[in-house]
Amino acid sequence: MSSSLRIAAVGCGHGALNEIYQNVSIEMARHSWDNVDCVIIGGDFQSLRNSNDATCISVPSKYKSMGDFHEYYSGARTAPFLTIFCGGNHEAGNYLFELYYGGWVAPNIYYLGASNVLRLGPLRISGMSGIWKGYDYNKPHHERLPYNAEDVQSIYHIREVDVRKLLQVRTQVDIGLSHDWPRAIEKSGNSAALFNKKKHLRDDSIHGRLGSQAARQVLDRLRPAYWFSAHLHTRFALTMGHNGTTLQKADPSCDEPKEWCYTAAPTTPVKAKVNLGERTSPSQVISNSPGNEQSRLSAWQSSGETIAAKERADAEKRRAEFNDPSRPRAAPANFQVTWNEIKGEDRKVVATHQSVASQVQNDDEIDLDCSSPSASGSPPSKRATPAEMDGLSEKQAIMDHSIPEEIRSKLPASLAQAAPVDLVPEAIRSKLPASLTQPARDSTPKMGHPEAIQNRITKFLALDKPRGHDSYLELVELNAVSDQANTDFQRPFRLQYDKEWLAITRVFAQDLEVGEPDARVPFNKGEAGYLQAIQEAEAWVEENVVQRGKLDIPYNFVRVAPVFDQSVPVTTTDAPPEFPNPQTAAFCELVGIENKFALSNEECAARVARGARPTRSNFNPAHRRGARGGGRRGGRGGGPRGR
Repeated sequence: MSSSLRIAAVGCGHGALNEIYQNVSIEMARHSWDNVDCVIIGGDFQSLRNSNDATCISVPSKYKSMGDFHEYYSGARTAPFLTIFCGGNHEAGNYLFELYYGGWVAPNIYYLGASNVLRLGPLRISGMSGIWKGYDYNKPHHERLPYNAEDVQSIYHIREVDVRKLLQVRTQVDIGLSHDWPRAIEKSGNSAALFNKKKHLRDDSIHGRLGSQAARQVLDRLRPAYWFSAHLHTRFALTMGHNGTTLQKADPSCDEPKEWCYTAAPTTPVKAKVNLGERTSPSQVISNSPGNEQSRLSAWQSSGETIAAKERADAEKRRAEFNDPSRPRAAPANFQVTWNEIKGEDRKVVATHQSVASQVQNDDEIDLDCSSPSASGSPPSKRATPAEMDGLSEKQAIMDHSIPEEIRSKLPASLAQAAPVDLVPEAIRSKLPASLTQPARDSTPKMGHPEAIQNRITKFLALDKPRGHDSYLELVELNAVSDQANTDFQRPFRLQYDKEWLAITRVFAQDLEVGEPDARVPFNKGEAGYLQAIQEAEAWVEENVVQRGKLDIPYNFVRVAPVFDQSVPVTTTDAPPEFPNPQTAAFCELVGIENKFALSNEECAARVARGARPTRSNFNPAHRRGARGGGRRGGRGGGPRGR
């Protein structure tokens, strides 16, 4: 039996489950497949159970539609294939909030949660929900029913505390799933063809705004063999190498995109470096050369004459180029002046340094040289690119560069962290260009790459939406690269919890803040700071979950909300109450953590009576509607193109 799994990859769902499942069957017949092991949907699933849920989805009223999902929720239909999906920016945020850790939204349809790692047979699947919006990235999950207009917009913005958990994974995964594309992923493929189809994406790509910065961090850390995305409503596939890996053509497969027909080229042994501190004497060279002594001596002398002549010619060429009057003159750079000054009665010599600017400073110029050094190690004095400057506040810039590292490391955590992004009022920020309204850097501590994550290439596939212009569905056959020890390869495969992820979740559960707008996300301790706690949690999971045979995800779907009533229009403004989900309670009990989503009937009634938090007077939803992953246009949030 083949060890590969057959997957139906889908872009955005947009509530069209009947069409999706029908076309999966058609594609199966075309591929001569008798089944698929799983359908993976890249977000915008739109799990509307009833019309009241539609008040919690970020779609203008005139474009709201119930879609097909309510039929699967009510039991009128059953999903014919195991289906997994991540959240996008057009979701019933209230329902997905109930299943923050993941869970069944309907029989045979599983939501991955805010972030997750699961197992399906030999495949290890990681996923993250939401889209990148820098101004909400470092905030807690402050949204809780009843939502105001801001909450409906921000609830689908990915949060650093969820990404932080994924960045603690230290072993290989097979699949990565996100709604947003990873930042700059288009540059690893045929971006010219992409921009011919989606001309408006070119500018975002040039300025480093295209895609999710959080997804890129996870991609670079986990290096899965495959990554699926949606969101931009176009098909785009590529193969990318990690850490300088060179690609070479491979034999094409009928069950994978042609853009995936690459493999990692064999690595070449690194030559030993020459120790420049050890000189080779002429006698050593002569003795090691072939021929008699006289011929070896002649070879040495002629070699020296040839090298000397070449050096003289090169020097003459450089001198002529420098003296060429037509050569453009570069602007002189700033420089350091150093002198010794004698101070005090003891006549102590003190070295004094002063920066001297060789250019006249324009008082009207806005100094953009305040972003952090780039990942490639560029010095702080290098002028920042728009992508590096993407949203850094003045306070962040000061904290990043004005205080030396040896001093900043001794500051209290409240001062050592990057400053909050939302220091600029919404009314002002909404009028700024995108490069000044979104942060381009994350304060995540530096991390070494785990030895157990050794995959060298990732095959990326983004797809369109149903009734779009490009393909929204493809069947692909995937091979696992993760550790398959103790894996039972027996169809039909059942979803299982991942031991390492359960341990990470157990450690981070105490940091979760729910429904508190004024809460602060705990300081990021970094990989080393969490490692011991995670290892201790892994031992707990081994004893209390693995050894007790509890890794299988239970089929414990329960309908907690009313089913769709056709007499209630989808445009109703009556918001639903919060329904605490028994699946979340069961998961918290399994992992031994507090269920922060628990809510008594009395507490629920009190929240409904209290109503939603007031919306800021300067809030304009048009300025915060889901965009293309960080661009300045808000086209993905509400118009016909974002449906």
